[in-house]
This record gives sequence, structure tokens and C-alpha cells, in this order.
Amino acid sequence: QVDETETLARLGRQITSTLTIDSVLSAIVDAAVQLTGAEEGSLLLVDETTGELYMRASKNFQEDFVRTFRLPITDSLAGQVIRGGEAMLVDNSQPQKIKTSYLVQSLLYVPLQLHGHVFGVLGVDNRASRLPLTQRHVTLLNAFSSYAVIALENARLYSDVTAERNKLETILTGIQDGVIVVDQDQRLGLVNPSARDTFNLPAGDQLEGKAFREVFAQEEMRGLINAPENSLASRAEFSPDDNHVYSVMAAPIQGVGQVVSLHDITYLKKLDRIKTDFVHTVSHDLRSPLT
Repeated sequence: QVDETETLARLGRQITSTLTIDSVLSAIVDAAVQLTGAEEGSLLLVDETTGELYMRASKNFQEDFVRTFRLPITDSLAGQVIRGGEAMLVDNSQPQKIKTSYLVQSLLYVPLQLHGHVFGVLGVDNRASRLPLTQRHVTLLNAFSSYAVIALENARLYSDVTAERNKLETILTGIQDGVIVVDQDQRLGLVNPSARDTFNLPAGDQLEGKAFREVFAQEEMRGLINAPENSLASRAEFSPDDNHVYSVMAAPIQGVGQVVSLHDITYLKKLDRIKTDFVHTVSHDLRSPLT
């Protein structure tokens, strides 16, 4: 029992430390087979489109079988587990026909539940061996399924966060304005390509985590970060060279830090200069004949 508990804890730590969905699913099935000593393992999920169960991950099953495997929820042992939310054990008193060309000596299914909703089934079976699966294995696999659900939820959340981060990075990469994100300790969290170009920062440099003042030595930039919230000092014009002028603004983001945005206003400055020159020229040309 001590060995089984230690094995359960070790396998639980192993799968909960994995964050990619496919790796987690494979690790869960491998661990279930290892924990029970069964020949085969499978993880079945509900296809929301057809209402059938399909094999999302497997151990020791042929690839063609896995790809074509489908079970109805209404008329199958796995479907009973989905509907009832209780483990199901088939002993080896006689082979049970689970699916055409799929005979087993013993079979164990346990539900995968999250917030009271059964979304899948974790199963192990012995097809050739007559070694029985017992209530002890039911207890072990039920306990392990709790780790499995946590691992799957962690992987799903990680996948969602990664997708949102990638989406955000794609947006920030595509916009022409420079964007710099600084955390509450004034360390860089993100510098988009436009901001890197403005300050001639190499694209390959790892800036995240560096102190803001180490990367941006300009007094105008430091003043923005240290300015009081909503003060005039949080807005400035900055000219990194003779050819460009930027309107720079720092805005606080609760729970994140600050976001510094840089908008190229060079064309506005040129228009203002042209307007000033035009007014000056007209004034001169009118003044001369009047005199």
C-alpha cells in the first residue's frame, strides 16, 4: 500500500508538471497503465458534434484502431460511466464484447469529472492476460483521475493563456506605434518591434526582465515613468534623431505597471512648419506693397 501511494503521488506530480495538452493526455494514459499493471489504456472524450465517445489518447492500441474508434454514449459501458459518473469494473469471468473485434478479459473505466460534470472516461484493460483488475485498482485509478483532471485543466488554462499572449504579441507586432510595457518594479515586460526600431534596439536582444533605466537612458523616457499619475509630465515629445519626432505617453495599468506608447508625429511637425512658413511668406509679401 505504501508503494502504491508513493507511485500514485509520483505519477500525479509527473502529469501535473506537464503543460501541453497532448503531452498531458499521453502521460495520463501511460501512468494509468503503469499504476494498474494493465495491458492497454485509453482516454475517451465526448465528441460534442456527434455525441459519441472517441479515443483522444491511448497506450498499446494500434493507430488505425484509435483513429476509427467510436462508441455511443447511450449503449456502451463507457457511456454508462459518462451518464452515471461512477467507475465500472468488468471482471475476467468471461470475455466481454466492448466493441466489434475488441474482446477483453478485464476492464476498468473511471470518470473524469470537473465541477460535477463528466467530460471523459479513463480506462485500462487486459485483452490477453487473465490477470484480474480488482477493487483495489478501482480505488487507485479513481484517486489518480483527480490528478488527471487537475493536469488537464492546468494544460487547458496554459493553452488559453498562451493563445491570448500570442494574439496580443501579433497585434503589438503589427501596429506601427511603439509600445513598451513596464512592471511595477520598473522592469521591462514587453517592447514591440516598432519601439525597438525607434531606439535602435537589436531585434534579437532579450529585453524582458531588464530594468527600464538600463535600456532607455534618455531623460525624457525616465521622466515619464517616474511622473505622477495623470500629470502633464506623463506626456512628452521625444526626438531620437533629427528626422523623427514622437509623442510619448505613459499610462498606468492596474495590476501590471505602466504602458508607454510612442506615436510618430513627424508629419504633423512638418505640416506645422509649412503652415508657419506660409504665413510668414504671405505676411512679408503683403507688407511690402502696403508699405
